[in-house]
This record gives sequence, C-alpha cells and structure tokens, in this order.
Amino acid sequence: WLVPHFEKMLYDNALLPRLYLDAGRALGERDFFQTARETLDYVIREMTSPEGGFYSSQDADSEGEEGKFFLWTPDEMRRAAGDELAPLAARFFDISEEGNFEGRNILHRTIGIAEAARMFKLPENETVAAVEKIRQLMFEAREHRVKPGRDDKILAAWNGMMIGAFADGYRALGDERYLHAATGAANFVRHQLWDGHALKRSFKDGLARFNGYLEDYALIGSAMIDVYEAALDRRYLDYAREFAEVILERFADRQNGGFFFTSDDHEQLITRAKAAFDGSTASGNSAAVVMLLRLYPYFNDERYLQEAERALRLFAPFMEQQPFAFSHMLEAVDVYQRGAAEIVIVGERSSAELRQWLDELGRLYLPNRAIFVVQPNAADSAIVPEAAAGKNQIDGRITGYVCRERTCSAPITTLQELRSTLES
Repeated sequence: WLVPHFEKMLYDNALLPRLYLDAGRALGERDFFQTARETLDYVIREMTSPEGGFYSSQDADSEGEEGKFFLWTPDEMRRAAGDELAPLAARFFDISEEGNFEGRNILHRTIGIAEAARMFKLPENETVAAVEKIRQLMFEAREHRVKPGRDDKILAAWNGMMIGAFADGYRALGDERYLHAATGAANFVRHQLWDGHALKRSFKDGLARFNGYLEDYALIGSAMIDVYEAALDRRYLDYAREFAEVILERFADRQNGGFFFTSDDHEQLITRAKAAFDGSTASGNSAAVVMLLRLYPYFNDERYLQEAERALRLFAPFMEQQPFAFSHMLEAVDVYQRGAAEIVIVGERSSAELRQWLDELGRLYLPNRAIFVVQPNAADSAIVPEAAAGKNQIDGRITGYVCRERTCSAPITTLQELRSTLES
C-alpha cells in the first residue's frame, strides 16, 4: 500500500495499536510492538488536549494541498538528512526525482534493513542506527512545516477506545507515559463528561454537550476495565460498574433483548434505533456485550451475563447470515464462549517481584482474562473469584491461581508455571 488517505482519525489510532500489540504478543514480532509504540507516541504528541482527553482527527490537507505536510522532494530530504545519509535515505524511503505521488514522494519502504545493509556495505546495526538518525533528522525538519488542521472535539466513545489502547500499551511495553495518558484521560472523562448520573458525548472549548449514546457508555466502561487491569486501582472497576448500571437501566430492551442506541431519558425520537452493525468501530451493542462480559468475572453479577446472553441470542441469526457485518459482535461471542481466564496473584503490591509477574502477564497473549491482585492475609475486601476466596501465599512467596468455571489451579509459585498454566 503506497498512498494513504492522509487524514488521521483517533479511532484508527486507537484500534490499530491494540491489534499490533496482540499480534506482537501472539507471534513474537518485535516490529509490531514498534509500530504500536510509534502510534501511541503520535497520539501523545499530536492528539492529546491539555485537559488529558484526546482530539478527534487531524486533516489530510495543509496549506490547501492534500498530504503536503507528509510529502518530500529529494532536495528537501537532502537538506534534512545531510549529504552523507542522503543516498541511504533515498533508497530506503523510495525518494526519487520523479516522485511517487503527484511529483513528490510519500516515504515508502521498499527494502528492509538487511537488504539496505548489503547494498550500502554496512553492518546491520550501523544501518539501523543510520535509518533512525535519518528519521529523526527528517522529523525535526518536518516540524517546521505548517501542520494539518485538527478537529479538537473530544468524543467520549473514541476516547474510550484510545484510553484502552494506552492501558494495553502500558501492560505490553511497560512505558509509564502510556499509563499516565490512560489514567489522565480516564480522569478527564470522570470530571468533565460524567456528572454522576449521565455521560456527555462531546467536549469542546471547555463545554461538555449532548447526551451520551450507548457506544459512549460501553466503550468508556470497557476503557475503565482496561485502566484497572493496567493500574490495578479498584476505583476504575467501580467506575466501569457505574456505566454498566446506566446501560442496564436506561438502554436495555427488556422485551426483546439487546440495547437501544439512545437512553430512555433521551429526547423523544420517531423510533429508538438499535445499532447492530459493526463498521470502522464497534456498534453500541457489540461494545456493550463485550463490556458486560468482561465485567462479569469481577463482580459475579448475573444480570451482566444474562443481558449479554439476551443480546447475543437476538443477533445470532443475523451473525450467521452476514458475519462480516458483525466483526466486533463475533469478538463478544468469543468472550462469551470461552469465558475469562481468572488470574489471581497473591503478593505485596509494592514488591518488585509482583511487578515482574504483572510485566510477564502483560507480555502474554491473553485476549479473555480477568486479573486480581490480593494482599496476603487480606481481611477480604478484595474482589476475587468465588473459587479463589481464602487462597493465600505458599511459604511467603508470591503465589498465583488460574481459575475457570469455578475451579482453580493448584498454587503457582514461579513465572514459568504461570506461563505454562495459561498456555494450556
């Protein structure tokens, strides 16, 4: 793929890092982690508001021309990279006098590091360093250009997706900046979009407006679960539960199952639609079902499971007829069918060894999971699966349990055992 649509949407930059993180975990591909990292760094740099929320999009045009900010001539590249690095830059990023897009050049890799090293008779490590230096020099030069315009609306649903991406980025990559971005945006939502009763859809120029739709509640709720799993701060689970309660009280179709697009206290419309088809982003129903199923292991509230089941039954015939229209709902089916691996770790929260266990968990591909961290000998205020209640450390060591369907594994006291148990 050579020519992009140069506009950058927040939801793409939220969904793609999670895909790359999971692909990196599942396939062991370091390049996928790097792509995720660069995308998250872009959002921190270009799309984060002073209040902590995330802007909606960045335009395709600057100075009236599509893609102008991102395009290069050979002269511009030489001035930025310098004469010594220019030949490598031109070959590695496919920069030519005739250009590959309307007389200019989209930076486009047509060879890899190993091939570039052979062509320029350099060791691979020196080639990597040279390419990184080229990238940095060209980036610094590009920063002096007129940037594309930005849509600085902050939308609840899209922020939910982005918060989840940063939380997952922290778990996989261990970069504290990503946890800070996730918690900062989650707290922005709590303070600016949520009044304790209802969620607002949009924030701009210091003003929150418009009633939240189903997707706003569901995606923000799932984001709060993501932040809990990254920060292990119980408050975020409680926040998620508040959004779940609103969904059950004001959006659920008690007669037929599934969830309406608008709440029962929304302005009166000709009909209350029920968004079902997944497009570039999850439909409100897909997002709500996933959220309720993810929350169920933490609170064991049967209503969450029952309402998710009713929605899946309602949409099952349509999924069978046209699965491509229900890609995210099929994710919900997967969560429902497999259930969560409930991972309980008993240990001192402040210990370096516990951090090591959590880092290992973050690097494993575990799409359906619930994570519980319990202080040793806690007078059990901690949330734990019913089957794990009362389980403690073995010989004062950090101890894990993996529970499924109300049955837990034997105590696990090494990371290797934990990995093996989860993989099986």
